[in-house]
Amino acid sequence: MTNDKKKGGGFVKGTIIGAAAGAIAGILFAPKAGKETRKDIADTAQKAKNTAEAKLKSTYKELGDFAD
Repeated sequence: MTNDKKKGGGFVKGTIIGAAAGAIAGILFAPKAGKETRKDIADTAQKAKNTAEAKLKSTYKELGDFAD
């Protein structure tokens, strides 16, 4: 893997983590009831999980292509 790909992957990873942290901070500081806040956190966590799974599948595919 080249250094350019490593740097790009780190940027994407940082962007995803930063976006998730910002979303969680926004949810926690929003004036909502506890039940609504917990639902928002669960929804955000599910979206983060889906994003991570998609990135993992993409990485596996890239590794498979690289191995071939």
